Amino acid sequence: MTLISMTPAKDGYVLAADSQETCPSYDEQGNYRELRRSVQKIEPRAFSNYGVAIAGSGNASLIDSFIVRAHRAIEKDIENASAEHLRTLLEDELADFQIKDVVACTDDNKSFQLFIGYCCAATKEHGVWISKNVVLEDLREPALIGDAHELYSEIVDRLFAPGMTVPQAILVSLHVLTIAEATSNSVKGPFSVAIIRENGIWMDDPPFIVDMVSRLKDIEAWTNHVLLACADTSISPGKLGELLTEFSARAVGLHQAQIQRVAQMQVDKGFFIINDSHPRLPPGTRLTIPEMGSISVECDIDVPDWYKAGWEKLKKMEEERRAKEQATPPDLHTSRDPQ
Repeated sequence: MTLISMTPAKDGYVLAADSQETCPSYDEQGNYRELRRSVQKIEPRAFSNYGVAIAGSGNASLIDSFIVRAHRAIEKDIENASAEHLRTLLEDELADFQIKDVVACTDDNKSFQLFIGYCCAATKEHGVWISKNVVLEDLREPALIGDAHELYSEIVDRLFAPGMTVPQAILVSLHVLTIAEATSNSVKGPFSVAIIRENGIWMDDPPFIVDMVSRLKDIEAWTNHVLLACADTSISPGKLGELLTEFSARAVGLHQAQIQRVAQMQVDKGFFIINDSHPRLPPGTRLTIPEMGSISVECDIDVPDWYKAGWEKLKKMEEERRAKEQATPPDLHTSRDPQ
């Protein structure tokens, strides 16, 4: 068993998974037992026209087999690229897989369910599908597969908000996985995170994932304390105000320390090899990197006029590029020569 989370954001989708795989086994006396191993459950693949990330819960051997078949089908495909064509291609492959591979499987439990994240370079489409038998259904709301206990769904529902950013969607996914790890024998880290956007699929770096989990744990105890205090009518308004002032000071101080740590991690990683799918620091953050010692981080500073002008110029260039693409007939930039 496993737990895989899908959380939509205003500019992408987030897939997150634990790494525990439970394998049924029998000892010499025929007694059933479960073996557990750590596996990478999200491995994106880049093809000529698509980026695809398939993650599944259920029969591991069947999931692995379908991923192989899906990748082969995409590699052989020569039709015009689009999300709808990719869906039809994978649904046909899934139907054939059910007839052949699933029927031939000798396991008692043959069930499985899939998340399929995709992006199409030609049409700038991206999204996530969930498998329902041999049908792939669009996802626009958060979803869980695997050990999807009602508790975990409730946590996601309380934290999710339409239009949230990719960094916040990642935090939602990691928070529910952290709770699941603490309450279920079927879920265990380390966790993996994939971000699906119109221009590609990225795997988040493990050190940053560990840091985000740590950040959530650092702040959770205090936010719970404030939640109860705000709803407690036995606490006077004055006392509540003092508590909120203390919380504000602690939260801002902790947030500053977390920004400092993430900035240092990015510097240590190397600015010139960073290829992140989302921002990790506030816009306009100023970093001062000394020859020795820790870096200096400044936030909420006035953005220089030259920077604003350059940014506006880049935005205008991007808008003109998109307008040009939309005005180009689809057959001129999506067709492929089958020869």
